[in-house]
Amino acid sequence: MILPYHRMIELASENAPGRQKIGTTSRGIGPAYEDKMHRSGLRVIDLLNRSLLKTHIENACNEKNAVAHALFGTDPLDPIKMYDEYAEAAERVRPFVTDTAKLLNDAIRQGKSVMFEGAQGTMLDIDHGTYPFVTIVVCHGWRRGDRHRRGSD
Repeated sequence: MILPYHRMIELASENAPGRQKIGTTSRGIGPAYEDKMHRSGLRVIDLLNRSLLKTHIENACNEKNAVAHALFGTDPLDPIKMYDEYAEAAERVRPFVTDTAKLLNDAIRQGKSVMFEGAQGTMLDIDHGTYPFVTIVVCHGWRRGDRHRRGSD
Protein backbone atom coordinates (compact mmCIF):
# COMPACT_ATOMS: atom_id res chain seq x y z
CA MET A 1 0.00 0.00 0.00
CA ILE A 2 1.07 3.53 -0.67
CA LEU A 3 0.93 5.75 2.38
CA PRO A 4 1.45 9.54 2.70
CA TYR A 5 5.06 9.14 3.76
CA HIS A 6 5.85 7.32 0.51
CA ARG A 7 4.66 10.31 -1.48
CA MET A 8 6.53 12.68 0.85
CA ILE A 9 9.80 10.79 0.29
CA GLU A 10 9.32 10.58 -3.48
CA LEU A 11 8.46 14.26 -3.89
CA ALA A 12 11.34 15.37 -1.70
CA SER A 13 13.81 13.06 -3.43
CA GLU A 14 12.70 14.00 -6.95
CA ASN A 15 12.95 17.72 -6.17
CA ALA A 16 16.13 17.70 -4.05
CA PRO A 17 18.89 20.04 -5.25
CA GLY A 18 21.52 18.28 -7.32
CA ARG A 19 19.37 15.21 -7.96
CA GLN A 20 18.79 13.99 -11.50
CA LYS A 21 15.05 13.85 -12.06
CA ILE A 22 13.71 10.69 -13.64
CA GLY A 23 10.15 11.94 -14.02
CA THR A 24 8.28 9.93 -11.43
CA THR A 25 4.53 10.22 -11.04
CA SER A 26 5.15 11.63 -7.53
CA ARG A 27 2.54 9.25 -6.14
CA GLY A 28 4.95 7.35 -3.87
CA ILE A 29 4.98 4.13 -5.85
CA GLY A 30 8.76 3.68 -5.78
CA PRO A 31 9.15 4.18 -2.02
CA ALA A 32 6.15 1.88 -1.40
CA TYR A 33 7.85 -0.89 -3.38
CA GLU A 34 11.10 -0.20 -1.52
CA ASP A 35 9.21 -0.95 1.71
CA LYS A 36 7.65 -4.06 0.15
CA MET A 37 11.03 -5.44 -0.88
CA HIS A 38 12.38 -4.50 2.55
CA ARG A 39 9.45 -6.49 4.02
CA SER A 40 8.35 -3.49 6.05
CA GLY A 41 5.42 -2.37 3.91
CA LEU A 42 1.78 -2.29 4.91
CA ARG A 43 -0.51 -4.77 3.14
CA VAL A 44 -4.24 -4.28 2.64
CA ILE A 45 -4.98 -7.16 5.02
CA ASP A 46 -2.97 -5.31 7.69
CA LEU A 47 -5.55 -2.51 7.64
CA LEU A 48 -8.02 -4.86 9.31
CA ASN A 49 -5.84 -5.36 12.40
CA ARG A 50 -6.12 -2.03 14.28
CA SER A 51 -3.27 -2.76 16.67
CA LEU A 52 -0.90 -3.74 13.87
CA LEU A 53 -2.00 -0.76 11.78
CA LYS A 54 -1.34 1.69 14.61
CA THR A 55 2.07 0.22 15.43
CA HIS A 56 3.07 0.12 11.76
CA ILE A 57 2.11 3.74 11.12
CA GLU A 58 3.80 4.99 14.30
CA ASN A 59 7.05 3.15 13.53
CA ALA A 60 7.05 4.05 9.84
CA CYS A 61 6.33 7.73 10.53
CA ASN A 62 9.13 7.89 13.09
CA GLU A 63 11.57 6.47 10.54
CA LYS A 64 10.33 8.24 7.41
CA ASN A 65 9.90 11.61 9.13
CA ALA A 66 13.48 11.45 10.45
CA VAL A 67 14.91 10.43 7.07
CA ALA A 68 12.90 12.98 5.09
CA HIS A 69 13.76 15.79 7.50
CA ALA A 70 17.48 14.91 7.63
CA LEU A 71 17.89 14.52 3.87
CA PHE A 72 15.35 16.94 2.46
CA GLY A 73 14.24 19.24 5.31
CA THR A 74 10.58 18.21 5.04
CA ASP A 75 7.99 18.76 7.75
CA PRO A 76 6.90 15.64 9.65
CA LEU A 77 3.67 13.78 9.01
CA ASP A 78 1.28 13.21 11.93
CA PRO A 79 1.01 9.47 12.70
CA ILE A 80 -2.14 9.90 14.82
CA LYS A 81 -4.00 11.69 12.02
CA MET A 82 -2.74 9.11 9.51
CA TYR A 83 -3.88 6.21 11.70
CA ASP A 84 -7.35 7.74 12.13
CA GLU A 85 -7.74 8.17 8.36
CA TYR A 86 -6.56 4.65 7.53
CA ALA A 87 -8.56 2.98 10.31
CA GLU A 88 -11.67 4.63 8.86
CA ALA A 89 -10.72 3.58 5.32
CA ALA A 90 -10.21 0.02 6.56
CA GLU A 91 -13.90 -0.31 7.34
CA ARG A 92 -14.82 0.82 3.82
CA VAL A 93 -12.51 -1.72 2.14
CA ARG A 94 -13.17 -4.60 4.57
CA PRO A 95 -15.93 -6.18 2.41
CA PHE A 96 -13.56 -6.35 -0.56
CA VAL A 97 -10.59 -8.00 1.17
CA THR A 98 -10.44 -11.67 0.26
CA ASP A 99 -8.14 -14.52 -0.68
CA THR A 100 -7.61 -13.56 -4.33
CA ALA A 101 -5.94 -16.86 -5.26
CA LYS A 102 -9.08 -18.71 -4.14
CA LEU A 103 -11.35 -16.15 -5.81
CA LEU A 104 -9.53 -16.50 -9.18
CA ASN A 105 -9.26 -20.29 -9.01
CA ASP A 106 -12.97 -20.60 -8.18
CA ALA A 107 -13.87 -18.33 -11.11
CA ILE A 108 -11.71 -20.39 -13.48
CA ARG A 109 -13.23 -23.67 -12.22
CA GLN A 110 -16.68 -22.20 -12.84
CA GLY A 111 -15.71 -21.40 -16.43
CA LYS A 112 -15.74 -17.62 -15.91
CA SER A 113 -13.41 -15.37 -17.85
CA VAL A 114 -10.46 -13.96 -15.95
CA MET A 115 -8.45 -11.06 -17.36
CA PHE A 116 -4.97 -10.10 -16.19
CA GLU A 117 -3.64 -6.60 -16.76
CA GLY A 118 0.05 -6.04 -17.29
CA ALA A 119 0.34 -2.35 -18.16
CA GLN A 120 2.99 -2.03 -20.88
CA GLY A 121 4.70 -5.26 -19.97
CA THR A 122 8.40 -5.71 -20.50
CA MET A 123 9.29 -2.08 -21.21
CA LEU A 124 8.19 -1.11 -17.68
CA ASP A 125 9.74 -4.15 -15.98
CA ILE A 126 12.35 -3.19 -13.38
CA ASP A 127 14.84 -5.76 -14.70
CA HIS A 128 14.10 -5.85 -18.45
CA GLY A 129 12.63 -2.44 -19.18
CA THR A 130 14.00 0.96 -20.15
CA TYR A 131 15.73 1.57 -16.82
CA PRO A 132 15.49 3.99 -14.99
CA PHE A 133 12.18 4.88 -16.67
CA VAL A 134 10.38 1.80 -15.36
CA THR A 135 7.87 0.89 -12.74
CA ILE A 136 8.99 -1.10 -9.76
CA VAL A 137 6.83 -4.10 -10.54
CA VAL A 138 8.09 -7.25 -12.16
CA CYS A 139 5.93 -8.19 -15.13
CA HIS A 140 5.08 -11.88 -15.18
CA GLY A 141 3.39 -14.00 -17.76
CA TRP A 142 0.63 -16.27 -16.52
CA ARG A 143 -0.31 -19.65 -17.90
CA ARG A 144 -3.35 -21.57 -16.86
CA GLY A 145 -2.41 -24.99 -15.63
CA ASP A 146 -3.80 -28.12 -17.28
CA ARG A 147 -6.29 -28.61 -14.47
CA HIS A 148 -7.96 -25.30 -15.44
CA ARG A 149 -8.25 -25.82 -19.17
CA ARG A 150 -11.75 -25.88 -20.54
CA GLY A 151 -12.94 -29.38 -21.20
CA SER A 152 -10.42 -31.12 -18.94
CA ASP A 153 -11.61 -33.17 -15.99
